[in-house]
Amino acid sequence: MTEAAPQIDDERSEILSSEEALALGRIVLVNAVHDELERAGGFTASMDAMRRIDVLLQRGQDRHKLDGVDLIAYVQHSMTIHPDLDAHPEVDDLIKRSADERGLFAAMASKWGFEQRARISSHLGLRKPASERGYQ
Repeated sequence: MTEAAPQIDDERSEILSSEEALALGRIVLVNAVHDELERAGGFTASMDAMRRIDVLLQRGQDRHKLDGVDLIAYVQHSMTIHPDLDAHPEVDDLIKRSADERGLFAAMASKWGFEQRARISSHLGLRKPASERGYQ
């Protein structure tokens, strides 16, 4: 005869608190961005990089109200072009337009070639895009 699994009486054991759900969501987003950067090549994960991803996610959500693919694209491009990507006037305008048209930032940013990335990076005070300088 097999014994039945013990029953847990506490309802809370099956439900995450809102703080726990938010923390879990952040971890999922950090990992999603990390995976996309790794797929693109040349990205090495480190605790410092994961912290930067988290800070950029927070900025994208709080300051720009980005979510979904736009949020992930914003963080990816901030990691590879410049951490203050949103300080560039064209990028800032695109982010603002994305509030009304979800997916716009991700679609437009995915079309940026080397020259556009270099121009944005140069405007923000760098000679080469961060990815070209080994910024991880």
